[in-house]
Formats: sequence, C-alpha cells, structure tokens
Amino acid sequence: MTRHRSVRRRWRVLAAALCAGLFASLFAASASASGDFPDDVLGKNQRLAAPVDTVWSGHPVGFALVTTQTFQLAAYYNGVDRHITLAARDLDSDTWSRTTLSDTRAVGWDSHNYLAMKIDSAGYVHLSGNMHYSNTMIYYRSAQPMTAAAQIGAGFMQRVASVLNPAQETRLTYPTFLTGPNGEFLFSYRNHSDDSLKAGSLYLARYDAATRTFSSATGGPALFSWSGAYSAYPECVAHGGYLHCFFMWRGLTDNGDIGLAEDNYRLSYMRTADLANWTDAFGRSVALPVTPATTLTTVDDIPRKGGLANGQPALSFDRNGVPMLAYHKYDAGGKSQIHVARPVAATGAWRSVQLTRSVSRWQFSGGGTISSGTNKADNSFAADDPLDGVSTVAVLIETSDGKDPSSGPYIIDDTTLTPLFSPPGSTLIYTAPNTPLCVSGPATGDSDDSTSTYQTPEPAPVGMLVRRSPIVYPPPVEVHNYPVLSRLHYYLRWETLPSNGDRTRKTQDGVEILPPASDLLLYRTACEFPRPTASGRVAPTVNAGNEVLGFMFKPSAATLSGSMTRRTDAGAFGDHLVSTAGYAPANVASWTFDIASGQKGDYALGGAALARSANDDSFYVQIDGGPLLDWHLTGRNVWNYEPVSAGPTHAATAFALSGDATHTLRVYAREPGAKLEYLWLSKVGRNKLPPSYGASEIADGFVETPDIRAVSGHAVGLPQGSAANTGVASYRLPVPVRGCYALLGRTQAPNPSADSFYLSYQRPQDSAYAPAQTWNLPNGAEWTWRTAQGGDNLLLEPGALALKLAGRESGARLDAFMLMFKRPVGAGGACD
Repeated sequence: MTRHRSVRRRWRVLAAALCAGLFASLFAASASASGDFPDDVLGKNQRLAAPVDTVWSGHPVGFALVTTQTFQLAAYYNGVDRHITLAARDLDSDTWSRTTLSDTRAVGWDSHNYLAMKIDSAGYVHLSGNMHYSNTMIYYRSAQPMTAAAQIGAGFMQRVASVLNPAQETRLTYPTFLTGPNGEFLFSYRNHSDDSLKAGSLYLARYDAATRTFSSATGGPALFSWSGAYSAYPECVAHGGYLHCFFMWRGLTDNGDIGLAEDNYRLSYMRTADLANWTDAFGRSVALPVTPATTLTTVDDIPRKGGLANGQPALSFDRNGVPMLAYHKYDAGGKSQIHVARPVAATGAWRSVQLTRSVSRWQFSGGGTISSGTNKADNSFAADDPLDGVSTVAVLIETSDGKDPSSGPYIIDDTTLTPLFSPPGSTLIYTAPNTPLCVSGPATGDSDDSTSTYQTPEPAPVGMLVRRSPIVYPPPVEVHNYPVLSRLHYYLRWETLPSNGDRTRKTQDGVEILPPASDLLLYRTACEFPRPTASGRVAPTVNAGNEVLGFMFKPSAATLSGSMTRRTDAGAFGDHLVSTAGYAPANVASWTFDIASGQKGDYALGGAALARSANDDSFYVQIDGGPLLDWHLTGRNVWNYEPVSAGPTHAATAFALSGDATHTLRVYAREPGAKLEYLWLSKVGRNKLPPSYGASEIADGFVETPDIRAVSGHAVGLPQGSAANTGVASYRLPVPVRGCYALLGRTQAPNPSADSFYLSYQRPQDSAYAPAQTWNLPNGAEWTWRTAQGGDNLLLEPGALALKLAGRESGARLDAFMLMFKRPVGAGGACD
C-alpha cells in the first residue's frame, strides 16, 4: 500500500508511537559528527559540523530544505533582521553560501508564514512564503539553473511579480508546491477578495519550465471559491495517474464571525487525471470552482465543532488505487475517535468505520496557530506491503491525563475497513517481511531538550523548544511513515519560543520580546546498510545484537552486463538500474550473498522502483536456479516501494533458501525503461508473516482458479453448483517464535448459500488436528480479510501451524491465510 501524509511536523509522533523501544538498538552505534556527509546511504547518522546560520527564534514557523544529487538548499528567516535567507552547500562540503532577500517584509509572529521551495525540471529554484494575508505575491525564481552552491549570491533569486493575475493576488496565503498526476510542476495559493477576509478563492497554477511561465492548471476557474466568511483547507497528492485532493470547509462561529479551528466541517474528496476535469471518487463530474454548496464530494458530513481538524487526516491507497482516509472526530459523547473511510462503488457513497473506543477528548479551539502541547490525535498509515490487502493504522490519542488506552496499531482489511485486531497498548510494527527493517528517526546526539537557558521575562516566563523540519527525501518530495526505507534523510533543527497564537509576544510593559537567535543545524539520518565484503558479496544488515535483519541490494554493488546500466535520477538518491533493451539472458544485474548456517528458510523480496506506463513496468527476478518471475510494477511516475510478486496478478512469492550457502540474485531486463533503486531480502518471520503462498494439497472437488484480485493470484474452493461438504485443501504456516497469534483468512462469499467452510488446526505443539469448526464468512462480492474461526488468540510454539480447509458450501472461496504476532508468551503462560 502506498501511504501519503500531509506535509506536517508529525514524524516524531510516529517514531514514538510505532517504534518505541522496538528498534532503538539500531542507533546505538551511530558515529559522532564530522565535517561533511558521505553522499550515499551507507554512512552513520550524524550532524554537519558547521551551523547553517543563526535564525529567528521568537515563534515556530516552517523552514524549507531541498536536496539534489549534488547540492542542498535551506530557506529560513535569519536571526539578524528576520528576512528570508537562502543558503546552499555542495554535498561534499560543509561551507554554506548565503543570500538574504530583503525586498519583502520581515517575518512577524505568525506561524502561518512558512517557506516553501521546489526545483523545476530545468534546474531553476522556486521559493515562496511569508505570505499570510500578504498584499503582494512573494515568489522568487533563480536567474539561472542551479548546479553548485557557489552560484548563491546577490541577484541569484529574482522576484516574480505575479503568478496568474495581479488582480487575484491581493490578500495571499498558503503557498504550496505540488506535483501533478503526470509530473507537472504545480503551485497553489489562496487569495481573499475583500478586506474583511470573508470571501476568496484557491488557485492552482501550472508552470512550464520551457517558457518559464505560469498558466491556470484548471483552464481558467479557481479550484475553490467561497463567500460569507467560509474557507477551504485542501491537501493534495499525486498517485496512480491522479491528483487526489481531500479537503474540509471552515464555517462561521456561533456569532457569525470568521470561523475558528473548531468550526471546520464536512470532510470531502475529489481527483483529476488532467487538472482540468475533476470528479468525485466514483467518476461523477465535479464543477469548478468547488464551493461550500458542493456536496457531491462529501466523505463524512461532520458538523462544526465535530472534531474535524485541518492538517490532521491521513490518505492512503489500497492495492487497486482506491483511496482511504483516516481522520479524527467526536462521538456522540464528545470523545475523540479515529475513523477510516473509503468509497464503495456499489452504493456510490463513502463508508466510514470507527476504529477506536477512546475515553479521552482532544480539545482544540481558537484562531491563529494552535499550540496543542500534550494534546494530540494522530492517525497514520504505517509503511507496509502495498499489495497484501491489509493496512496498519497507527493511532495516538493523548491529553494532559496521558495516552488514551485505545492508542496503538490497528490492523484493518483494506476493502471493508474492518479492524481485525488491535493489541492493547502495543507498539509492534506490523510490516511485511519484505519491508526493510530499518528505522530512521532523530540522529544520535539530537536531543529533544533545548540547549538554551533563555527564559522570557514576565508576565509569562517560558523557555525555548526544539523544532525540526520534516525529514526530507530527494525530490519528488513525499512524506512517508515509519519504518522508512533506504533513502538518506536530512532535516533542520533549531529552537524557538512556543507559539503565542500568532500574536506578538510582549512584556508587561508592552515591549516586544526579542529572544536571542538560534543556531540552525543540519542533521542527516539514514538506515544502516553495510558495504559489500572484500569478495564482492552483499553483507547482511544486522542490529546491535548482531541479529540478521536482511540484505540490501543496491545498484552500486551489482555486477552488470548487456543493456543493464546504472544511472542517476533526481528522484532517487544515488544510482538506479535501467535497461535500454528488453529481455535477453545477457541483460542482467546480479549480486551474490551468503546465508549463514541456521538461517535457512523462506525469504521475502521487495524493492523500490519506478515505471512510467504499462510499456515499461516490469523486470524478471530470479534467485539461484529458481523460476524466472515476471515482476510487474504497480506505481506510476514516482518511486514506489512494493514486494516482488509474480505476474500481472501480483501473486505473493517466497524464496526457499538453504543455509551455509552462497546464493545469487539476478534482475533481468523485461521492458526497457523500468527503473530499480534497490531490493531488500529478509527472512519470513516478523510480527506480520506474509500471506500463504498456496495450498500444499488440493483434493476431493476443490479447485484452484486464477483471480487477479486475490493477493495470492488464485482462489481455492468448491465451484458454484458442485456437491456440498466435499473438497479439502491443506496449508502450513511458519511460526517463528512462541507467542500469541491471530490467524487471518482472505475470503469471498457471494451469498448466504455460499458463505462457509470447515476449518481445523494442528498447532506445532499438537500431535493431531483439532475437530473441525464451521467458519461462517461475511457476504459480499469483494475479497476481505477476516479473523479465521477460532483464530483470534492462538498460543503457538515455534514450528508450523497446519490447517485443513474443507468445503461446506459451493461458491465460497479462499485466497490466503496470514499469521499476525500479537505478543510473546513465556513458559507456562497462556493467551487470554
């Protein structure tokens, strides 16, 4: 599944919620700071020795950071006169070149005056910001393409007077750079059309790098328009050939004034493939501009004061590109609850499911920037296998009374959104074994504690707090969740006073408080992947306890032949593999690696790849002399992580590898143009085991039929109309450690006369199968994951869980089984 977040400062929350203690040992051996950073992902987590600059520290406001293959750019408000400053360094240097843009206003105390930056396809730098209710467009573009830090200086950044129309750029706010559904360079902004700020529009502009001009991306109309003190809050992301936008409206207060944070209402969604023609999730045309009267796009008609917060929802997609939204709202008793919604084609409406049973209330209200303190509600789609049909939503609801007991990972079926289970208080990471088990968080030595002793004078003595920019990926920028993959991550760290509701902070005598400037520091953090051995073999990635996590296969360690070549790409940090020709035995990249004694077993493989179309979306993958798998990629136009699967049905695949042996991984060209950034191989046997790869035996009337919607690529069951109470299929699922497990099954039951199986278990510690149980299935045409009959809390010893599935009604079908680890159990313990 591909996950997308709003670009917000939420990665520390995820690191705490998902990763607490589980992989902390990964950072124990991190190196100290050095003068510069290596330009690949093989180095240690560290801080650049030289500060970027000193910065304004009176209030939190967003800075921008962009990284390319050769240089890095940081945009911020300096600590001398509070003007926008652009700093650059070459990646092999710790020397910064700087230029200050003094022809616009200095930043005040408004945290909405963040900075945004992007580099276009021709290499020109674009920078916008400091624009909350600005009466002029504050937009800069470089005078020439940027290739090195030495170019930074007076005159390098030039002011762009207008983007679309000066008449529509008079009271501006919320500048945002976006990538379109086909890679377009987009810029959006909001403009209020009256001095009272009660009417306005949000515009979407498309930039042409060849002519260096903007035009309306929609063909003329604004994307959103409103009057009467309403306003729209959209967030948009490109995925699967569409630009997806979810949004909410802010209404009036009870007194009819301009709305406050608690006045958000009606969560909505729309999308476009060409920027001019927009539809709802069901393909129904949406007229532009969208206004408060537009209801076709409604996801959940949450009323004012219903708990809907802008910047809080999270967007994800299932294996077929269907959107899912996780968000917060209050229940009938006023408590905070997390919901997940997705469109249902059969009804033409969105279905929303409540995940939590919280007893707490995240209270937010007021205008300006809200300082929540310990109060928060976070719902994040965790990085995971994008094709297995199961998602993990990491929930954190916290108030001054502490963390709500409903916080934790929720395992849901992508189709029905049914919560399959949620271990109370668990911090386990439910990722598939082909997801690189490497967590990237704050670099070693980067403390959450302020280094400043400054305290404001009366009447409100407060100290400095640590701020961090979002972890930044090389372009195109995408904010993913944890655990992250192999890319290098940079972030900025500085310290400021807390937010003061966008108001000037003053002493009792009315004097503006001016705290000392803060050092702006650059950190980098990266997954730790070892270099190849002296013999050229790929070495295993291990944790601090020397436990093998997996093998990382990077282009730099590959042996290449034929048309397979290494190239660079602005979207991938370092090299990637691409072929200029189709399949031939000689067009191959290969790696060798050793599986140690005692490490034999089933292994899963995944990788980061990019395809532009159906004509360049596949490779052949092979380990040793095994089958040649035709791996078809699902992502388009962006680098996308996904498991290696077999064929256009994306059938789940495992590799049985022997121990104390040397193995060879080969990737062959299949279609020219497909790009591969890396592959990750890891042993099956983490918290989330992969779906079963098929029955070991099918007999007595059961048949196996291909099905492109099945995660295994096929379905097992009695054909419709055949005799009932016949058929059998046997499965064996590996159990890595003693503990409590949940057994899930993905099934399809078209009607009440075709909605059951018989299921019997033989646990590793048992000598025979237990009596069969009737497994009643939910009705529906879609494949859905459900907890198997009797499988909600299984105590299992290491070994293999044997299953026998027997036919009860013809027409019921099984796709796959999956084991989910819930908690360890010591000797003599039990599963409650």
